Amino acid sequence: MTWLDVEPTRYRSSRDVERSFCPTCGSTIGFHRVHETSLCLGSFDTPSDLPVETIWTGHVWYKEHIPWFDTADDWVRHAEFSPGRAAELAALSGRAIKG
Repeated sequence: MTWLDVEPTRYRSSRDVERSFCPTCGSTIGFHRVHETSLCLGSFDTPSDLPVETIWTGHVWYKEHIPWFDTADDWVRHAEFSPGRAAELAALSGRAIKG
């Protein structure tokens, strides 16, 4: 990922997560952990152009979705983390955030 203009502003929302947002309008862009950066599809100008067939896609923490709204996709939905993810993140907890 390369930012073409101004990098997003980051806010450390917990010990292991920084959330990024547009410094001009405040729109959510994504979040960052020790070993990864996750970006919100809605923050892209043309999200339909993304190669979702070649990257991991899914819904996490689906148990907290707004009950009257659902997305029109067939991505897997996990109530919380995807399998094995909680253990992976616990093992990385406390390390410096990169990316």
